[in-house]
Amino acid sequence: MSRSIHFVALFSLIVSLIMAASIVCAQSASEQQPLEGKSQEGFADILLANITTPSHLPVNADLARVNDIGTIPKGPNGNSQTLQQITRGIDTLQLRTLFFEPFLPGTRPTPVTFHPDSQTLFISWNDSSYADTGEYAVNLRTRDVRPRNDDEALLRRASHSPDRRLMAWRDEKDLKLAAIDGSGERVLVSLGDYRGNPQWSENGHQIAIQSGTNIYSINIATGETRKVTDYTGREEVSLRAWVGDSTVVYTLADRSGQRTVYFPTYVDHFVTPGASPRGVIHLTLRAINIHTRQSQSLTEGRISLRAITGSPSGRYLITDTADEFLKNREITSWDLWNDFAVTTLHSETTEGWIHGNNFNLHFAPPLAASGRGTRNTPLNSGTSATSHTANPTPTPEILLFASENDGFNHLYTVQPDGAEYRQLTRGDWEVAWNRWLDRNRILYASTEADPGERNLYVLD
Repeated sequence: MSRSIHFVALFSLIVSLIMAASIVCAQSASEQQPLEGKSQEGFADILLANITTPSHLPVNADLARVNDIGTIPKGPNGNSQTLQQITRGIDTLQLRTLFFEPFLPGTRPTPVTFHPDSQTLFISWNDSSYADTGEYAVNLRTRDVRPRNDDEALLRRASHSPDRRLMAWRDEKDLKLAAIDGSGERVLVSLGDYRGNPQWSENGHQIAIQSGTNIYSINIATGETRKVTDYTGREEVSLRAWVGDSTVVYTLADRSGQRTVYFPTYVDHFVTPGASPRGVIHLTLRAINIHTRQSQSLTEGRISLRAITGSPSGRYLITDTADEFLKNREITSWDLWNDFAVTTLHSETTEGWIHGNNFNLHFAPPLAASGRGTRNTPLNSGTSATSHTANPTPTPEILLFASENDGFNHLYTVQPDGAEYRQLTRGDWEVAWNRWLDRNRILYASTEADPGERNLYVLD
């Protein structure tokens, strides 16, 4: 009996603590203030907060009003707190934020990508805890929000050409090509056993695709198919990126250092051993010319390859890596026109863990007059209908990336030779997503108004 009384008392205490925590957290909301240097005209003032799960809890005005210097006026206890301090722990499962609205009812909207017409933004979202998370389309002019339709589903999973006029996608054994509106559909090649999505060369004349453990390039005009690599099937190959029009980059993975951990899986009245590999993979990053098949190893080790991209000129390969313990991060530039000379563009160290924000490298769109092409270096030598001598790009190439170097995820730019390193955004809030609109404007989503909202801004 005494054990039952103690259990009931303990349970009542826990419930009381949870209720008190939810009441305290219900008072931790804020009002958005305008920011200097940010344009909110046109579709830039579309607030994704309009489609977040609304919070209907009462708000304490003394705690919610933000003044000009970004602090919260003194609360009932007489202490001045920053908004970041009040909302700290929102994603750390602390007791006082475990039931914090509006995170409980639904999922915060997350931008995914643009429609090729640039008038629609696809987002991942659900409107309540009872609905499955799905993709929605936001009209950037009318602000209408609707579920993504079937035609857009194909558009989303297809790979788009650099000029956004064509799309390529896998369909069972076939690799298909069509105009962006779906017209003119045809089969490019039938290889089967595809791994990953097709990738376009910078000039849009070639497509690379992985079939089994090998990489192939396809000329979309002639249909000529080249087998770029020649592995036996035992290797773990992953196509990563194009650099220019003649070089593809891929990784080889060695999992021999991983350990297998078993988690029991219950099936009716029986248990089956569920095996799951754990440990960091040993990666080797290689570049290969699709014409000569001459390859070069760039780096290897127990690293996490977070993102990779090539510059529009075809001169630079950019990699974003972290060490095996996710404590150190480096963004590195490889100069293909200068014997793969290496430049460290950004580095950071943390006592915690490097945030897993992959696909975080974006070059500014090149000007129409920018010189593109493939310079004749040993790796990039060889003749083709799509290659030509390239002069130095007349306008500088600008790389956009995000970093938590100052404690919050913010935007930075740098040129691939390391020049013009700049931090673009600052504050006690996070940039959740970003893309270039054109060469001079960046669209990004942030938590500046509230950790439960995603607002869109244009940075000029």
